[in-house]
Amino acid sequence: MATYYNFSDGAKSRAWRSSITQMTWATGAGHAAQTETIAANGEIKMICIRISSVTANPTVTTAITDAQGNAVFTITAAADGTNYVYMVDDFLPVDGSIIVTEGLTVSVDPSADAGGSAQTLTVDLDLLGT
Repeated sequence: MATYYNFSDGAKSRAWRSSITQMTWATGAGHAAQTETIAANGEIKMICIRISSVTANPTVTTAITDAQGNAVFTITAAADGTNYVYMVDDFLPVDGSIIVTEGLTVSVDPSADAGGSAQTLTVDLDLLGT
């Protein structure tokens, strides 16, 4: 987890970025869900998801749960070949934040095999917070 400091507001504020290891599904290797636990402590401000483009055009479901198994974020039917950026304030029903104290589990589940010859579906996910 990288840490950097922002001095633009005159005060020292701590920000962090946590990324999953790139998840991949090669043609013919199936499309079972992959899960990774990541260390994250603080307030999530932004979620970025990058999905590569492949022949079969599978959709991808991404779910993030906290250490107690509570759903923090879910996106279903995300198209391949697309980048998604979510600001936490945009999808919470009221002004608030997602506070993480014991890490998160990220699960990524494509709907189909990558398809085509020598195709590999890749999914990257970054969390940014303070």
